[in-house]
Parts: sequence; C-alpha cells; structure tokens
Amino acid sequence: MSEINKNDSLLNIANKIVSVCSGLGLQIFYTDDLAQLWEEQPRGKVSPEMFDWDEAQGNYEMFLETGKKLGVGLVYMQLGKFSWQEDIYDRLIGDDPDEEVAPDIKSTLAKAEKYKAYEGFGDELIVAFKHNNIWHTYQEYPKWQSEYLELLTPSATQRFADAYEEEDESGPSEEEKDKYARALVKEADFSRMKKEALRYTLKKKFPEEFVDFELYVPEIISIAKGIYDTEIRPGKEEKLAKSARELLRAGNSRKKTSDTLGITPKVLSEILERYEE
Repeated sequence: MSEINKNDSLLNIANKIVSVCSGLGLQIFYTDDLAQLWEEQPRGKVSPEMFDWDEAQGNYEMFLETGKKLGVGLVYMQLGKFSWQEDIYDRLIGDDPDEEVAPDIKSTLAKAEKYKAYEGFGDELIVAFKHNNIWHTYQEYPKWQSEYLELLTPSATQRFADAYEEEDESGPSEEEKDKYARALVKEADFSRMKKEALRYTLKKKFPEEFVDFELYVPEIISIAKGIYDTEIRPGKEEKLAKSARELLRAGNSRKKTSDTLGITPKVLSEILERYEE
C-alpha cells in the first residue's frame, strides 16, 4: 500500500489490514478484479459458495483472525479508485459529448463539484479468503459515498426515465433479463451491494450489451433479488446447517463449529433453527 493519506478512509483501512495480515502471518494477493476468481467455472466444476461477512460479526480484524483460525494463509484484496469525471459522465451525461445537458442535471453537476476532492480515493474495499471451497468476503465503503450517491440519484433516475420515453425498441427478452440477473447473483457480495454498484457490475460484465438494456436495470435487479432469495440463499444456509450438524455430531462445541465455518455463534444458531432436520 502507498503512503497513508489521512483523508482517504479506505486507504487507511487497507494499510491497517496489511499490518494486521503481517502480524498474523497472512500473505496478500492484490487484484483489480476479485470477481474473476469466482465467476462461472468450467463445465463439470462447481462454482464456489459465497459467505458475506456481516457487520454484526465484527470488524476486519475479527474477519482476518477467523481466516487465520481456519488455517488460511492467503487473503485477496481489491481497492477500487474513485474517478469523478468517469462517474459523472456515466451517471448524468452519457457518452455523447454533444448531447445537451438538462438544466436540473447542470444544477446537480454544480453541487457535485465538491466531490472532485475525492478523485483517486478508495471507493470500495474488498478483502476475501477461500476455505473449503467457500469464499468469505469483507467490504468497506467510504462515508462520503452515500451522500454523493444521494445527490446524484434523482437526476440520474430522471435521465433514464426521459430516455425510456424516447426509446422505440422493445428491450431485452425475458430470457435475456434472466441471464443478466443470474450474472448479478453470482457476485460474492450481491446481497450487500447497493443498486448503483449492481448497475456498474452489469455494465462491466456486459459492456457491449449494456446500452441496449440499461433502461431495464431496475427490473433486472429485482429479478436477481428474487432469484437470490428463492434459489441461492436457502441453498447456502442449508449447506452450512448440514456442515454444522456434522461438526457438532463429531463432538465439536458450538464455538469451535462456528469458528470452523467462519460464522458467529449467533448466525450458527439462527441457521440451525431455520433448517431443522
């Protein structure tokens, strides 16, 4: 990590994580795209399960200490960087430099000028490790990001609504919407991602097709959440419950079992209660 900037909260946290990893004897693999590690596997191989570290489970130190207890020796780190111009163009202006900017968007742009101060700052920090074919992930976002998104969202939403009214094409088919939604669900941190982050994920995964289904992103996100709640979440928790019972039958305490699975005793109890034999 580079020299600490006291104003860049995520960079500060990243440096602290490096220090904690050093103290625990954990190696760090730095990457710009963690998603490539858990995208769809080759035919015949099973995609790894994901478990998102909840705030209630503790901070990054507890996350890393849990990894150490599990025998993990390598953790992965991704620190995204904020680009004001790229973000503004993507949300409010579009790719056409000659496109006329609406008055309300001009007003929003003027208010958003102050966020240029965060150019190059961290806007997403992900730390992850893999154990027993389960990816465990921890995330941090800067406090200023929520205010920034709240400022831009109304104008961005109106821009998409105006474009929708002018759109003549019928849009993506139901099969295509399902394909895009399932691509979202495969993201390790899907259950915690905000709508804007999900939108960016779709744009990154489908750069050529995105312009054709951009207006349908809210619907695609809704479909993805339905898939996650009905197909993914129950399966993850049921597998954890099964593994937990096997460990408990082998004579492990609840504390030892929760540590082995990388979850808290509270989460363990909830899952066991939810999926009774």
